[in-house]
Amino acid sequence: MKQLLLFLIMCISGMMLHARDLDMFCLKGPVDSVCVIMNDAGLEWQTEYTFDSEGFLIELDGEEFDCERDRSGRMISIILEDSAEDDEEAFTTIEVKISYDNAGRVVKTSSSSADEQWTQSYHYDHNGVLKQRDYDIVGNEEILTYVYLKFDDYGNWTERIEKLGSMDQSIRQIRHITYGISQEQ
Repeated sequence: MKQLLLFLIMCISGMMLHARDLDMFCLKGPVDSVCVIMNDAGLEWQTEYTFDSEGFLIELDGEEFDCERDRSGRMISIILEDSAEDDEEAFTTIEVKISYDNAGRVVKTSSSSADEQWTQSYHYDHNGVLKQRDYDIVGNEEILTYVYLKFDDYGNWTERIEKLGSMDQSIRQIRHITYGISQEQ
């Protein structure tokens, strides 16, 4: 009986330590994929994230990527290959290091490529919703704040405005979220 109890405690502890990548994106529910569309005064671009049935990120814009995870299962390092817009055969390797707070939220990313380095710090409100992102590249810091406009039935934001602090510029962001069948059902 003691062995069974110890086994159950270890399993429950493991489940609490086992993070899902959906949490990094402030997503709840049985998310299959998210397409984020950004619109800056008519210039539009998008990024798509695909998750497995356990909530782990498996593709970024249709491409697999390499990552390292900590003992809790959280991504702590991601390596991306990015092609140059004007030369499809030229690739840049970008490495992203990720830091978390005690609540499991991403609080800092440090990114580097062969040409540059930049960091981003993330600040949340009392409900755990991202309210500000500080972007620093070679000593030039930009502060971005967020206003949330729409949420879906799972409580995931589907539309928000990102405002740049240094100028009167806003970027509208829309998330199209595709849900699978909930494992809870």
